[in-house]
Amino acid sequence: MSSFAKKSKAGSQNAHQNASKPKRPFFDQSHTPEPFFQRQPEARKADQPDSKLNADKRLRRLDFSAVTRPPSDARLRVPSAGEIQGMLSSGNVDEAVVLSRVRKLLERMYRERKLRGVVNIDITMHELFPIPGVLDQAAFERYIDPTDREMVYKSVHEASIKPQEKDRENLKRSLESASGNAGLVANDKAGLEAVFGTGKHLATAAQNYRRIHVQLNELASKIDTNVTTDYNLDTEVSFTGGWAFRGVMHLRAKYVTNPFTTLAQSTFIHEAAHLSNPDIGDHGYYGSPGFESAAEETKINNAAHYEELPRRIWGVSSYARKTFTPGTSKSLTSEQKIRTRAYNYFRMAWHSAVMTQDLLRKVRIKQTDGKKFEKELRSNKKMVDQLLEVSQLMDMTLHEQSARPPEITLLDVTTAESIAREIHLAWNKVTTLSKDQIMSPLPFQQWHPFLDAAFEYLGMSIAVDSSLTAHGGILGDAKRDCKLVDWLHDHYHRIETLS
Repeated sequence: MSSFAKKSKAGSQNAHQNASKPKRPFFDQSHTPEPFFQRQPEARKADQPDSKLNADKRLRRLDFSAVTRPPSDARLRVPSAGEIQGMLSSGNVDEAVVLSRVRKLLERMYRERKLRGVVNIDITMHELFPIPGVLDQAAFERYIDPTDREMVYKSVHEASIKPQEKDRENLKRSLESASGNAGLVANDKAGLEAVFGTGKHLATAAQNYRRIHVQLNELASKIDTNVTTDYNLDTEVSFTGGWAFRGVMHLRAKYVTNPFTTLAQSTFIHEAAHLSNPDIGDHGYYGSPGFESAAEETKINNAAHYEELPRRIWGVSSYARKTFTPGTSKSLTSEQKIRTRAYNYFRMAWHSAVMTQDLLRKVRIKQTDGKKFEKELRSNKKMVDQLLEVSQLMDMTLHEQSARPPEITLLDVTTAESIAREIHLAWNKVTTLSKDQIMSPLPFQQWHPFLDAAFEYLGMSIAVDSSLTAHGGILGDAKRDCKLVDWLHDHYHRIETLS
């Protein structure tokens, strides 16, 4: 089994020092989060069930590549009993460390009421681990169904895999249907003007829809090579819907197994927008604050805006018969601006948490495939140091392992997955905080361009901390929670990648 490059003492010390640095200093404008309309996720409200493409049905808010909301049955997970026993038997990680990480996962599952029959975690842990070095599998199966992918992490390999043969024909037809809608709205001049304006971007919007039309038809003919899905349910658990990159569209399994819902169809159009034009990114998700009033320069390069006209055809638009008017977002109150900043702060942190789990999963795949990549990692000290640093922040095992170089275990993969989920759940609290929770701790505001920005930034920090508290915390220590979220925010688009 391949493994990491050996960790140097200096690298370990640097990781520890970086992990302990305070983040989010008040009034430090260098840490101000990017404007809301930069790859901003949607805020999904209470959803209605998926529907077929019938005009009288209502589309629930979408799950997209940059950030998503899960179905209500998504689960936190643990490694299998065999994986946990293997860690105990190997001795690479101290038994107390293994048990503490397993306990934390069980506590998170218990908080979401996902464990069967558990009334006391202390008792449960004693039943699971009755004697040193041993996991009681029968006890494990009393609380956790070993066949349930929503409770047990099965396979890193099936987290990104070709659609099964039985799903391909319907997926092909659905991609072609979405393609037809994109081609249809490309010629809807009145609709294009209502969404993208009457100015210089009108022709570009029409051209982009034609490119989406072509892209979807191409994907429909290349499902075997250019479409992947996640039968392991990583996307469900960590709240990720999918992504589009280098000609490949990765989709949540439910979009592949049930591709004729308007939810799936809208997602195809959104992701195809990314693939068809590299200038199109995520600068504001459907239904997010400021979506209708975004500048024309933002809308033309924002994937979510290309959903609007197909939604109007299907009768599921939130803006039916409306003309989008740029500039009205300037009228947001201080409270709304603070919520927006806090919302965006969590979005960036969540994205980094998901990318961390993705990196761990890819390394794990190479390890289990027996590929030799120590030389590759040894030459990328930055990646190794970053993994050791985030291991301390997330309470993984890498920095605790006695073996050198350390191995990525499924306990690390599921821990990172659970952190991404917890951050997303805390993020949801931003929209439910009371005005007093956000505004009361703030000093009296005196208007001045600099003071106004500093006031909003301080309010954002308070809202982030209050959301973590309202969620109930992540790591069991408020200061560590803040440090983790700040580190992840500051590493937005800076998580290392493994090809």
